[in-house]
Amino acid sequence: MKTTLMLAAAALAFMAFGLNDMLTGRWETRPSLKGNITGIVFKPDHTYEGYINKKPFVSGRYILKDSLITIKEYGCEDKTGIYKLVLFHHSDSLRFQAVNDSCTPRREGMTRLVFGRVK
Repeated sequence: MKTTLMLAAAALAFMAFGLNDMLTGRWETRPSLKGNITGIVFKPDHTYEGYINKKPFVSGRYILKDSLITIKEYGCEDKTGIYKLVLFHHSDSLRFQAVNDSCTPRREGMTRLVFGRVK
């Protein structure tokens, strides 16, 4: 029984930290019709930076729990957004599905982007 509880705790810890490790790193879109590439870097310290064509345009903090990411950037009047992470194609592709975000420009921008992991 004790061994089973320890294994279950280890599995839960792996899942909690494993998803964060899957998110940490650089993600970019394919070039748009105008040639713009949008990217985001998720850092292990729970901060992120967004950029277009390598020029920063947004930064903030995030909290990841299960498949939900809560973001708070230094724009959008400090409004918090909650998104479901949708990882696909062997976890090398990512999109955000809005759950609750009152910042219309961010919500509209995030939900139409598909990111690929930069290796």
